[in-house]
Parts: sequence; structure tokens; C-alpha cells
Amino acid sequence: MPGWTKTLRGQFSCMGEELVGGSEKETEKGRAKERLEEWGRKFWTQSGIRVIKTRAEERKESDVLKKKQEKQQRMEEEYEERKKDITK
Repeated sequence: MPGWTKTLRGQFSCMGEELVGGSEKETEKGRAKERLEEWGRKFWTQSGIRVIKTRAEERKESDVLKKKQEKQQRMEEEYEERKKDITK
């Protein structure tokens, strides 16, 4: 993010307010930018993994539910066939 710097009080500042003087300003600005970018990468990576994991869990749950429904349907069909055989 362009314009982010660290102030004398250790706070982040944007658009050149309360800048640290000279070349130190550039290094602090660079470090702040790097920290912010690193935090952003970690945050989005973790969030992305959480989202993917959640979708995978949902898919797994829906697959399990489908299998249970198919099994129930097969059991009902077998029951109906046996019932017909017994009544004949």
C-alpha cells in the first residue's frame, strides 16, 4: 500500500503525515509495507484454507447424506420385492 509509514510514536500513518525524517523514513515505510503485505498474505491464505476446508466438509457431508439416502432407497426396494415374493 503506497504511502504507509511508521510515525515517531510507533503508529502507522498514511499519505505522509508525521513522517520519520530522511532515509530512515524510507526504511520504516518499506518495513511497514512489508509487514502489512505479509499480514495480508497470511490472513488471506488462512481464510482461503478455511473456505476450502468448509466447502470440502460440506461436499463430504452431502456425499454421506446421498449415500445414506441411496442405501435407504435400496433397502426399501428390497423390502418391497421380498414382500411381493412372500405374498405370492
